Amino acid sequence: MRVEPGTLTHLNPAETANLVVTVTNPDILSYRSHPLTVTLGGASPQLLEFVNLNGGAACVNCPPNGRVWVLSVNVPAEGTREVNFTVRARNPGASGVFAAGVEARLAHQGLPLAPQPPATATYTVDNSVAQVQVGLLGTTIYAQPGFFKLPVLPKLGNSVLACRQQVSLNRGAGWEALGSLGALSSITTMLPAGYNSVWQLRVSGPGGQTATTSVTVATDTSAPSVQVVPTPILSRGFSWLGGTANDNSGRLKAVEVSLNGNPFRRALLLGDGSVRLNEVQAASLAWALPLDVAGADGDTLQVVARAVDAAGNVGPQSAPVTVILDAVGPHLVITESLDRAAGTVSDGSGVLQVRVSLDGGVTYQDAVLVNGAWSFDYTAWQGGTPIGVVIVRAEDIHGNVSQAAALLNATPTQFHIYLPLVLQNAR
Repeated sequence: MRVEPGTLTHLNPAETANLVVTVTNPDILSYRSHPLTVTLGGASPQLLEFVNLNGGAACVNCPPNGRVWVLSVNVPAEGTREVNFTVRARNPGASGVFAAGVEARLAHQGLPLAPQPPATATYTVDNSVAQVQVGLLGTTIYAQPGFFKLPVLPKLGNSVLACRQQVSLNRGAGWEALGSLGALSSITTMLPAGYNSVWQLRVSGPGGQTATTSVTVATDTSAPSVQVVPTPILSRGFSWLGGTANDNSGRLKAVEVSLNGNPFRRALLLGDGSVRLNEVQAASLAWALPLDVAGADGDTLQVVARAVDAAGNVGPQSAPVTVILDAVGPHLVITESLDRAAGTVSDGSGVLQVRVSLDGGVTYQDAVLVNGAWSFDYTAWQGGTPIGVVIVRAEDIHGNVSQAAALLNATPTQFHIYLPLVLQNAR
């Protein structure tokens, strides 16, 4: 025996389906007036009800709109019999999607101690309505005057029912039908300048359920503005450019930055304390653009920014700001260390000073620096006892430091030398 629920198993309240119970007789004797009990779902809430017996058996106890029918069925020897019903989904009294099982039992089947299990199937009774999203709840959607397209994003529990959900729109002058949700992906219209209205979008399900969402649609023709915070020097390996942006009549969508005339790229928006790259933000916010300065040695960077609001208005470019990138210490060379210390030094931004230590880095004295050449006369040393090694440190005008060391003579020193750890950008 088997239960066939038909092709339509996902039902809305009041919808009907064809249910077939097929009884197979494998015996050499026919079944005569065998009791067949068919049960539709549970008793509370009752989700399905019988409407008609369309053939294949005779009713024994078939109450109108009941959920349990008892029938009498005849099946020829080694034959089959199809018992056909019309069943209908009932309103469960609550919103949601419910499973309703069907069970068919044929009396006198199987062994007395091991009766044949019932045949089963399942219907789904859907008393829900789709939810749609047309932007952030409680917010305003800004657009430029003219052609406007509002995407409609359905949030369905079961997408196959989208064609059964009907959508209507109220733009302030009454409801207008838009058709089925399954065929609707957006709403298009022409917006005049100065437009500002609340749109209500209503979805109606076959069971009478409705869901309404609203959003304010407004036109915006004002361009946003942006400022770059002056940052003359960036000397850390990983640094940030930053600034502020403002839109007087809408919401900001993006800040874009161009470096040295290259294509604009999006900065991070920091409007509400979080870091967002592509989300619409408040009307006034801070922005930041990460920069990798590692390897830069006095490089010049020209920064220009512009802001884009939620309506798509692009603001004017900011005044250019020049930034110097320098995260590299001077290039230091020791060319002489026996009778005196001397060598060359160069840097992309400029060398501030060269200092020399003969006591292992405990004290330092300034070397003479002239046009990229430096020197130090050992007779001018006033620090601690020399240890046989000269340590030279060079610093550029932005505080980046380089260091080198050499023996004072060819005789190996008897001291253990521990050069201090020098961090670039150390102040």
